[in-house]
Amino acid sequence: EDVGIDIEAEMKDVKLPINDQLRLTGGTFLIKLDATGMKSSGAVQVNGAPMGFTWLEDFSGTLPASTRIDVTATLDERHRAGLGLDARPYVEGKSTIVAAFTGNRGKIQKARIDANLTAARLSAPELGWAKPEDAKAILKADIAFNADKTIEIANIDATGQGMKAQGRLLIGKGQIREAEFKKLKLGDRNDFSIAYRNDAERGTSIDIKGRTIDAGGFFASDDEDGGKPAKSPPAPESKIPFSAKANVDLAYLQGDVWFTGLKFAYADDGQRLTAFHVDASADAAC
Repeated sequence: EDVGIDIEAEMKDVKLPINDQLRLTGGTFLIKLDATGMKSSGAVQVNGAPMGFTWLEDFSGTLPASTRIDVTATLDERHRAGLGLDARPYVEGKSTIVAAFTGNRGKIQKARIDANLTAARLSAPELGWAKPEDAKAILKADIAFNADKTIEIANIDATGQGMKAQGRLLIGKGQIREAEFKKLKLGDRNDFSIAYRNDAERGTSIDIKGRTIDAGGFFASDDEDGGKPAKSPPAPESKIPFSAKANVDLAYLQGDVWFTGLKFAYADDGQRLTAFHVDASADAAC
């Protein structure tokens, strides 16, 4: 004889894993459970970040994704860091997130995110760009939580005043492992594509191509005279290879100096320079 299931309950201070990267770390929610599925809703913390959610679980086995969690949250940099999505100093302050997480049997595998970045501080110091305060900005992206504990953020489409970014990121152990943007436009002086790789064995590589780039930030000075490149703390001895390539029509430096037709290549093996080439025409405002 079949036994029916019909349960309603309130859960408090629940702590349980969602997947290898995410955990419920507290909160209160209501749960309704029967033979066909489960529905739960409430306010919880995920890795310490507060969120409102609705969790649907299908027991019929007919859906491609039996688990769906719809989430709304307002996150700051501390919350994003706890979720493995720390993007400081490029994204700071508050962002409002609406997301749909999907998976199977309670384990989250993918997510679709819509973020309102209007209240956030967006900047790229190396490229001399920052979003004007309170200027509208939105971001849409797909997220995959991979078996190797990396997080892939794909189909990124960020738009705002003087801003357009389309590409993907791969994040592992809190660091960007890969970045590929076919379109990166930040203000009037940055319009290019970029491919970035950071591999512990193969090294780090950067490849930039496009119409224009503002490279003045790479030569910023902390002193009042402004005559020296920015200082950085001494790095430990590295044996990881590094390479950088750039091919842009127009490259701005500090002040009123720029290069046209810039072709640049640099490479080392982690200890010694192995390649260096620069070809450009210099110009300056009179």
